[in-house]
Amino acid sequence: MDTIALMLSLANVGAHAEVLVMDLVSGILTAAVAERIGGFGSVCTVYCTDKPSPLDIVGLLNLTPSMAGRVFRVSVWELTSLLERHGYVRENHELVHLKKESEGDTAVSGDGNGNLNVEIEAINFDRANKPLNDNHTDTHLQSDLDACTSFIQASAENSESCESTHRNDEKEREAQESMVARSKESNSVHYGRKPDPEDLSRWAKHGFTGLLVSASDYQPWSVIEKLLPFLSPSAAFAIHHRYLQPLAECMHELQRNRMAVALEIVEPWLREYQVLPSRTHPCMQMNATGGYILTGIKISSP
Repeated sequence: MDTIALMLSLANVGAHAEVLVMDLVSGILTAAVAERIGGFGSVCTVYCTDKPSPLDIVGLLNLTPSMAGRVFRVSVWELTSLLERHGYVRENHELVHLKKESEGDTAVSGDGNGNLNVEIEAINFDRANKPLNDNHTDTHLQSDLDACTSFIQASAENSESCESTHRNDEKEREAQESMVARSKESNSVHYGRKPDPEDLSRWAKHGFTGLLVSASDYQPWSVIEKLLPFLSPSAAFAIHHRYLQPLAECMHELQRNRMAVALEIVEPWLREYQVLPSRTHPCMQMNATGGYILTGIKISSP
């Protein structure tokens, strides 16, 4: 952790900083930068493989949406092509509004009561126009008509109750789904999205204010040669590597090409001390070094 704190300090990471990060340590460096800027500024994590590097540790920090929304991920090739275009102009994206034509999509819903009224009226109409021969037939017809009417009304009531229950169930289910969706959205951290055109334009015109690299699988010079042009003049950078020799070679190339000043290789090591009365001394049994850091300040090309 002392290595991360030292890198953040050397790269001048703070609020309103635009930090370029190459993180191959599961996102711990990106998470530290996102927490340090506090939602003011941006963190752009680059990768040079087919798939983005994992940033699992960023999701474990329980960042606020404003903080997590400032973490971007983009490939090195996209940034390189952006720099090659040099005169980068943001494209005007036309918004296509989809209009819903309600005239042709009007749904026709049948009314159960209306249908029942039609049926009942039809029966009454037939009964009114049909001559009755005797009282016995009239009684049977009346009883059949009453039974049919009561059956239809009961069916309509059952249908209405079923429809009402179905509508209530649908509303309750939709409410539960929306509640779950809101809960997931509030609890999940949306980070690592693609940068917006405005962000790309700003980075292309003004550059990043800092660079942090922790990629021991690559040669530091091959990384810094690609990423250093994206920094603005006087921007600080810090490169971590587990071995000293690759950083020494990178430092030599930076000096030879006059790309940076104030170059220095430091060894971050926080040593534990035993503090007791008359027995205060460094602990003799400790782990070895946690690597080395190359730091410097970018200068404009002569």
